[in-house]
Amino acid sequence: LPPPPVRELEDALRLDSSEFEAKHGFPKPQQGDEIITHCNKGGRAGKATEALNARGYHNVKTYKGSFNDWVAQGGEIDKHDH
Repeated sequence: LPPPPVRELEDALRLDSSEFEAKHGFPKPQQGDEIITHCNKGGRAGKATEALNARGYHNVKTYKGSFNDWVAQGGEIDKHDH
């Protein structure tokens, strides 16, 4: 089995758009949207990228650094109120 965060992602991707938005409070990403996965070491992020690819999301990249590294490098953060 994949790690818990990846299982949660897989479950979320199975929802239709309205179910996704009702549950998470923001629109479900479209398959062409750019998505960047990250985690502390890269293992879960890589598995999340694989899960997204398997559901037809192909504009997905894995950020190998940590979240703190992303912020320190000036990476953009998209915050949702949920």
